[in-house]
Amino acid sequence: MELITNSDDSYKILEAEGKKPSGNIDITIKKSNQGFCESIRIRDEATGIPASKIEEIFCYGRPTSGLYHGKSVRGFFGRGLKESILSLGQAEITTCCQGQATRCKYYYSQDEKRLILEIFDQQQRNDPVSYTDINIICSAEKKIRCPDFEKIYKVLNDHFALRDINRNLKRNIKITLEKGNKKYGPKRLFFKIPSYQQIENLEIISSEYGPASFVLYESPEKLYYSKYDPSSLAGILVKTKGAILENYMFGFENDQNSHYFFGELDCPGIFEKLLKGDKSLIRPDRKGLYWQKLIDIEEKVKNVLARHIERKKAKSYESSEEMPRERLDKFRKVLKKLNILAEELTEIIDIDEGIKHGIQELKRLTIYPSEGSAPPYQNRVFSIYCPKKKNTSSISVFVELEDSSGKFELSDRQIILTPLEKYASLLFGYFKIKGFRIGDTTNIIVHCEDEEDIAEFKVKEEKGKKEHGKGAPKEKTAGIFKKIVFDDEEKDPNQRVYYDRSLGYVIIYLNFPGIKPHLEKHGNGIETEKGSMLFSELLAEAFCREISRRKADKEIFDAEGRLDYYLKMYNEYMKKCLPVIQKIFLISWG
Repeated sequence: MELITNSDDSYKILEAEGKKPSGNIDITIKKSNQGFCESIRIRDEATGIPASKIEEIFCYGRPTSGLYHGKSVRGFFGRGLKESILSLGQAEITTCCQGQATRCKYYYSQDEKRLILEIFDQQQRNDPVSYTDINIICSAEKKIRCPDFEKIYKVLNDHFALRDINRNLKRNIKITLEKGNKKYGPKRLFFKIPSYQQIENLEIISSEYGPASFVLYESPEKLYYSKYDPSSLAGILVKTKGAILENYMFGFENDQNSHYFFGELDCPGIFEKLLKGDKSLIRPDRKGLYWQKLIDIEEKVKNVLARHIERKKAKSYESSEEMPRERLDKFRKVLKKLNILAEELTEIIDIDEGIKHGIQELKRLTIYPSEGSAPPYQNRVFSIYCPKKKNTSSISVFVELEDSSGKFELSDRQIILTPLEKYASLLFGYFKIKGFRIGDTTNIIVHCEDEEDIAEFKVKEEKGKKEHGKGAPKEKTAGIFKKIVFDDEEKDPNQRVYYDRSLGYVIIYLNFPGIKPHLEKHGNGIETEKGSMLFSELLAEAFCREISRRKADKEIFDAEGRLDYYLKMYNEYMKKCLPVIQKIFLISWG
């Protein structure tokens, strides 16, 4: 891979000078009958290596990359070629630059314990063609296994760092494998982009690195992805000035719904930092960036990705849930009871559905909803959002009532806003209000420093519930637990049940050991004795995990104490929720 990028860099230099080189890069791999790699040879017809630069280029660790001369090339540390040679064995190099030909050998001397560049021959030729021919002889002691031709081809063709090169019509990269008398290839590398629909094209501003462009695509088909496989098709290619640094999934590596997305994040500011000699951004093992240095960019991209992954996830679950009406009614009933229990135990308030999709665009203190109502003697919750200011982890806001026609009660008049778990750039808080007489109204004013917002609250008669006939609209589940789904797509889940906070879904992973055959797709099997017992246990587990976690995070601040408190609450809540679930699913089926 390093040899290909070096050749491509050389061609880019010529093209930047207005020349039209051939773009040929020929790779020949020799494989022994025992399956080991004997040699790797790569030849290009680019700039060649000037005789006067040979020793400088092969001095290990010296910054010979075109990057340090302001050119848009990939070899950031000037070590790619040398590392490739030394990791495999030794190299025989023949190069010609503007008629000056050089033959040399580069290897590590065990006797002298140092790297040696041995120049055999330098002579002037009349041949005007410049080229570089590097033949790496693999060490027999290292016994480097050589894959078959198709696997080698796929790795090189799909490697994230080579995709722009392989798609470049000005490059003609061919690979050949030789094994004894057999020859496979030559076959040209050409990367084909998966079918897609562009869903985002935006500019991201970083306080330290300036503007970055982010383009996101969605594929109709699930794409191959594995965190440690550079040939993965899903993921975001992180680029700077024509160099692809990493294929990154921004923390969603294990979410199967993320594998429908790919794109590019291009940040020229990284190039500018490297140009000034700052190597702290890129891992020395070339396995990507140190993202703790690009937190603001990472967070913004992650929020965009999260929104689309949630949409994909919700859509996939909605389309897959086909179950009997009786089962759906029981699910709605148990979720309603669990949400009531959750609010009693922790006073949990979820992010408002109506503001969720535009939450990242909030720029000022905001109360939501702007108009709300509730029956007499019943609380109505209003949420408060505010963008997080620099070096501020929380703020206080004040709530007042104006122009009231009647009596009203507020749960709090001073609210502490704290960061939202999912949207760390926003602060969040809430309060409750209730009135006592139908028709009474009041204006609610929230203010903080020089900002304020206003909402209206009215006491209304409770609307009658509609009877549910065939084809009636689904009842919306209020509260944090909104739906129960059975996931048959995740082939190797790391847990048997999971509560997804972003969707409010309890997800039961059917492919976790011990779930099938007692529970199947769409909840089939839940009417059996073993199935209903297992389902009750899983639902109770998801409930107790989430409520105990929220309670512990809210009330206990040291890590050790939080764990002890979590375990205590988990067992306490299990006693409370399990009878509620079992009453519906173990007793009622009969």
